[in-house]
Amino acid sequence: MRLTARPVEEEESKAFNENLDRLHYAGACHPVGRFLRLVFCDSGRWVGGFVLRNTIPHVSCRDRFFGLYKYRSKGRFPRSDSPYWKRLNELVNIGRIFVLPEFQGRGMGIRIVALAEHCAVQYWEELYDSRVVGLDCLDLAPPEKARIFIENDWSYLGKTTGHSRKGRPPSMKKQETDKRTPAPSLTVIHPPWFVYAKRLC
Repeated sequence: MRLTARPVEEEESKAFNENLDRLHYAGACHPVGRFLRLVFCDSGRWVGGFVLRNTIPHVSCRDRFFGLYKYRSKGRFPRSDSPYWKRLNELVNIGRIFVLPEFQGRGMGIRIVALAEHCAVQYWEELYDSRVVGLDCLDLAPPEKARIFIENDWSYLGKTTGHSRKGRPPSMKKQETDKRTPAPSLTVIHPPWFVYAKRLC
């Protein structure tokens, strides 16, 4: 089987999202900002697909890996004019990877991620005139189950805290010692994500 990749055509978007709803635990992806849907084919037949998009800021283990953490004073969000944001835009997130059922169990996910690395440079740079120095992915799979990344020489960097930036309690340490302090009503708890990344240059 010889896999090829190409961007999803506008008239194919509905079918692409239907496959995500059916096959991916997080469902269809409707990113805000820069994004690109790609489909993988064998002789014109769909095998799977994935989404490239802007990565999210303030992932500490990822920022350290790519040398961005130095722009964050004591771990805080950098200023709007900080070089952090330009450097962050050179990283692309791989999300919503799926393989159609008839092709699963053949190491297809590993092959798709390998090809995705090339696509991230080729299609993303062509579309947005922006170089790509690295990729990241936040996934629910721990390293022992994330063969699609580990076997493509991605690095496992750690886990997120599970708190959104706006919802994180201002002093978690204080709450641990003072049980009368309620958590803010805006606290949003997400599952901790396992963070993977790969340098491309």
